[in-house]
Amino acid sequence: MYQLRFPKFALKIGDELKMLVGAVTHVMTVVALLGGGDYLVLDAPKNGTACFKRLSELLASGQTIRLGRRGHDGWQEQQAVWQRANEVLGSPNLLLRWNCEHISSYVRTGKAESPQLRGFFAVVIGTAALFAIAN
Repeated sequence: MYQLRFPKFALKIGDELKMLVGAVTHVMTVVALLGGGDYLVLDAPKNGTACFKRLSELLASGQTIRLGRRGHDGWQEQQAVWQRANEVLGSPNLLLRWNCEHISSYVRTGKAESPQLRGFFAVVIGTAALFAIAN
């Protein structure tokens, strides 16, 4: 992952952006190029709803934003990212069912996934199994 140094870093539509919020990684998606070298990002903040934000505003907050998985080069894939972003606009960030990772993954690829949530459930199930074996 690379730390973004706006606006010197060229992003692609569908790029995954990651920001550390407390102990959790918050995930967003680049959905459009704006004039002046700025980008439109789909953000689904905790306890909020999916909305569009300018990357320049996110960077102005002082948060370090890192590049995750790269986006798409093809026009059709980029159009699909834009369509899915508009489809989820206003969707609530639901921690255990439809969180920022699910939303970002869906917008980027068409498939909703959350590696953080899978990891969390693996730890819970493993702990429960150890507790059951110990008793």
